[in-house]
Parts: sequence; C-alpha cells; structure tokens
Amino acid sequence: MWIDEVTDILREAAVEAILPRHRALSEGEITEKTPGEVVTVADREAEALITRRLRCLRDVPVVGEEATASVPALLRAVRDAPEVWLVDPLDGTPNFVAGRADYAVMAALVRGGETVAAWILQPATGVAYVAEKGSGAWRLDGPVPGGGSGAGTRRLTGSVRYDPGPTGACSPAHRYDATRSPADPFGRTGGGPARPDAAPAEGAAAQSRRGAAPPIPSPPHTDAAPGRPPHGGAGRLLRSAAPGDPAELRGAALTGFLSPAARAHVEGSASRFGALSPGTKCAGIDYPRLARGDLDFLLYHRTLPWDHAPGTLLVTEAGCVVRRPDDSSPYRPSDDRSGLLTAAEARTWQTARDLLLPPLPRKADA
Repeated sequence: MWIDEVTDILREAAVEAILPRHRALSEGEITEKTPGEVVTVADREAEALITRRLRCLRDVPVVGEEATASVPALLRAVRDAPEVWLVDPLDGTPNFVAGRADYAVMAALVRGGETVAAWILQPATGVAYVAEKGSGAWRLDGPVPGGGSGAGTRRLTGSVRYDPGPTGACSPAHRYDATRSPADPFGRTGGGPARPDAAPAEGAAAQSRRGAAPPIPSPPHTDAAPGRPPHGGAGRLLRSAAPGDPAELRGAALTGFLSPAARAHVEGSASRFGALSPGTKCAGIDYPRLARGDLDFLLYHRTLPWDHAPGTLLVTEAGCVVRRPDDSSPYRPSDDRSGLLTAAEARTWQTARDLLLPPLPRKADA
C-alpha cells in the first residue's frame, strides 16, 4: 500500500504548484471554467504533476477534476474501470483565490466502485489525513510551510491488499524516488512501519469531554466553541459520540445546490441546532473537522467523486456514518446521485436527517 508515497506526492504538488501561488496569483492565472466556478493555473499544474506520479505507482485511469472538466467522459471510469485514482488537485479553489487557508489537495483509490484508500493534505498547515479501508483513519503532522517538520508518516496495513501490477512506465524524471533524503521538499521525516506502541489520538470532542487539552494550536479555519477544542494530535482518529440533544449539535450544510424548498427547510431548522453553518466550502477541510469532533454532521447536495471519496472513507474509518439522505443507502463514488449526509454516528445521522430535510414521501400501499 502506498500511504507514504501518495502523501509525499500531494506534498510535492503543494510545494511545486500551489504554495508559491497562494496570495500571489496574477489576473491571467484565474479563469472561469463554468459560470461561477473558477480554476487557477495552480489547479491545473498540481493535477498534471499528481497524475504523472500516481501512474508511476499504479498505471490505472486517473480521474482528475480538471481533466474531467475538459473531457467529461473520463468520469465513466469511476463506474466502469476495475480500479481508478481520483484527484482533486485544489479543493476549495475560491478560498485559495481569496487568500484564505481553507483549501486542500486530495486523492483516493477506488476499486470496483468503492473507495479503498484516501489522502487529504492541508498545505496551509502541513497536516495530512489518510485512511485505508479496514485499517482506520490517521492524522499525520507534516512540515508547516516556511520551516519545521512534524511527525513522520506511518504505513497502514489493513484489509486492502494489492497484486504487483500493473505499474507505470516512468522516465527517471517522473519516477517516485523512495530513497529521497528526509530533508527534501516532500517533507518526509524518515517514516517507516507503524510503531506498534503508538497510542491512538482521540478526536477533539473526545478530548474536550474528558477535560484534556489539545496538544497543538488551532488552525486558521477553526470555529470551535469554548470547551470544544478544535484539534487532536497526530495519530489515529477515533470519533466519539455526539451529544444527544440537538441543541448541542454542531453541523455544516452546503445549501448552494439545493432546491429553493429544500434550502428553506434547512435554513428553517438552524435554530434547532447548537450551530449550523455553510462550513468552509472545502470538503478537504470539513470532513477532517467531522472526524476530529469539531463538527457532528455534514450535509451536501452535489457529490462529485473527487470531492467526497477521500473524506467519506476518512470519516467512515474514524467511526462516522455516511449515507444518502433519500434512502439511507451507503455512499459509493460510482453512484452519481445527489445528496449526502454524514454524521458522528447513526443516532446523530437520523436526528440531522429528521430536522434538516423534508420527510420522505410515503410509499403507496400495494
């Protein structure tokens, strides 16, 4: 499994294509690919780099957000190909263009229409989140841009197993080099096999409820209330149960693509919760917030696979529940239906479903 390698590929893309342009984009480096949806030269260059590197690890189709914008037929591979890579080279592009820190780089490996591995890198802090089906979800502290390194990576060796091929035919300039120095710009810190004595890191909500202080400071995107610290340390993510009282629940609902009636229903339910916001409008920020305990539920309408495959595996492996709100079916990236509700556990999922969305129509009697 390539947990370390793909994490390093995302770090390389951030260093080479993204971070140098943060708050430094020229007017000609920002364009509109569809009405109201912007793309930057950083998106495109990062995706090109990540695509080349991933194909050197495993030469299967790469379905990237920007490539699919140009060739929509690429999306069929998520459903039809035995195995594909998914890439979102710059999730939260409007935030990036505005100079905010709420953006991420994401990738996932999908086999048979199901996500089996996921990677989320938050370049502004150097923190990465990784998950492998059957192995759990992990936070990896990395180098914060500008200096300093964090905890080393760990390898996940769970239930997902791989045959040796196919592998990509890579020129020396494009081949991943696992022997690079720990001081290289990928941010490797000599990571190796997971330490068997490494203690899991609890989510922030779990730490809060037993009175423990978080070991590192809050990132720029936090909106945690007093008493609910926003961060746990590097290690395994284990989501604790959310409060039973809806008035204590904290959630995010992205309503921009909802119908007017559904949007009005969500907005009308806001007062029933402790906090309900639009979130950061970056799945690569908000899914980790749910896994850590900063949020208790997330509601989305549009469910493009590169936006949601990485985060849904992360939160599922942390113990959360991910279901379609229309029929409670599990999420699969090969399913192009709209609507996705994710919550800390089944009880919170049902509470959020009941309060946020109109009741489902009753089936006619046979």
